[in-house]
Amino acid sequence: DKWRDTSPEGELVLYPGCNALTLPHLLDSPLLEEVTISGSFNLCCGEMYFRMGIFDEVERTAERLTRYFRGKGIGTMLFVCPACLNMFRNVLPSLFGAEFPFEKRYLGDYLLEKARSGELETGRLPARKVAVHDSCHGRVLGDEIMATAREIYRWLGLKPVEITPDPSRGLCCGMAAGCNRYRPEDIYRASVRELRAASRTGADEIATYCGGCHLTLSLMKWLYPVRQPVRHLMEYLREARGEEVPLRTARKRSLRMLANISVKAILKMASRKTFRLRVG
Repeated sequence: DKWRDTSPEGELVLYPGCNALTLPHLLDSPLLEEVTISGSFNLCCGEMYFRMGIFDEVERTAERLTRYFRGKGIGTMLFVCPACLNMFRNVLPSLFGAEFPFEKRYLGDYLLEKARSGELETGRLPARKVAVHDSCHGRVLGDEIMATAREIYRWLGLKPVEITPDPSRGLCCGMAAGCNRYRPEDIYRASVRELRAASRTGADEIATYCGGCHLTLSLMKWLYPVRQPVRHLMEYLREARGEEVPLRTARKRSLRMLANISVKAILKMASRKTFRLRVG
């Protein structure tokens, strides 16, 4: 509610996106006391519509966001979610005519810069291996996201290990898999492949930096339990600063999501109205 009612104006404004709005504990930290956090579910970046090919809705999203942010006096907008960053920086302006006359920057890059300069003080976490899961938009944006996340993990005393030999061609968390056929079992299969691959690394935990991946992998752990906890980059940073981090938040939220999917999607799959199209 506070983020919804805060006007997005100032030198540093953080756009939380739907994932951080669902997991607000990620940003509830003195780490961001110099940053204005502003956003609501009504200001969605349109990424899921874009992924599903519903381009008329993405076009309306581009127009709505352009109107909303016009004249707001924003110096730099920070993004905790790589998908939101890619939509604001690349997809919406280049394909749908959106105009955002402010700098767009990844939050992790901003925090790493502050750590290097000595402005951000953190302790060292107990040494442990973390299997790094990369998001699809993280791979699109490259080292700005992927290398930054790994450097932060190392900065905090963690040892990143790769889930696949080539991280730029890694596996999906499962969220995007459901956009092809709108079938929940596709999400399950993709997510289980990644959970299995992460388990084979022998790492102590699965490290994410995308809230969507964090929620999806946490959700699928209810159906395919693995011993490795799923942790977000911001949780590690808060822990290293000695802050109390509610680590069960994502697990509880993901259970509610699973219940909604079961009621609203899985039951409808048995409907007689369901049909399949054969091409060719």
